[in-house]
Amino acid sequence: STMFYVYPSPILLIEKPIFYSIIFDVTEREFQRSELYREKEFLKITLTSMGDGVIAMDINGIITQANRAALQILKQSFEDLVDLPFYEKIPLFAIKQNTPLPDVITQVIHRSNTLVFNDNILVHDKNGNSIPISCTITPIMNENKTIYGAVMVFRDISAENERKQHI
Repeated sequence: STMFYVYPSPILLIEKPIFYSIIFDVTEREFQRSELYREKEFLKITLTSMGDGVIAMDINGIITQANRAALQILKQSFEDLVDLPFYEKIPLFAIKQNTPLPDVITQVIHRSNTLVFNDNILVHDKNGNSIPISCTITPIMNENKTIYGAVMVFRDISAENERKQHI
C-alpha cells in the first residue's frame, strides 16, 4: 500500500485565507525505515545470544557496546563499561609476564589491521582474577573503508588450558 504525508498550510491571498497542501509519497522511505529497524533488531538479538564476548568501541577507543557474554566473563555491568576508554577499563596482559600490552585498540584503528591472539593474553575481571582469553580485534569500517571504531571478540579459554595441562 502507498503511504503519504500531507503538510497543510494556510496562506492569505488578497485577504482571503487559502489552504494549500504538499503531499509526499513516503512509501519507500517507510519501507527503508522498517527494513533498517528489522536488520538492527536481528543484529542486536544475534549479538546478545552469542557465546563469545563482544565489545565494540568508537574511533577513540571508547566502549559503546558489550554483549552479555563479555559482561559475564569480565564480571562487569554494562554501566561499568559503556562510555569509558577500553584500555583504562579492560587492559590486556601478556600471559607469561602478566604485564600490560600496549594499547592494541589504537593500533588496530590507526593501522587498520586485524590482530589475533590465540592463547597468550589475559584480562582481569572486576574482582582482579586473571582470565586467559583468545581474541580477535578488528577495525569497523564503512563502505568507503573509513574506520569508525573497532570490535573485540573474545572467549575465556581457562577450561581449554586446564584440559591441555592434564594431557
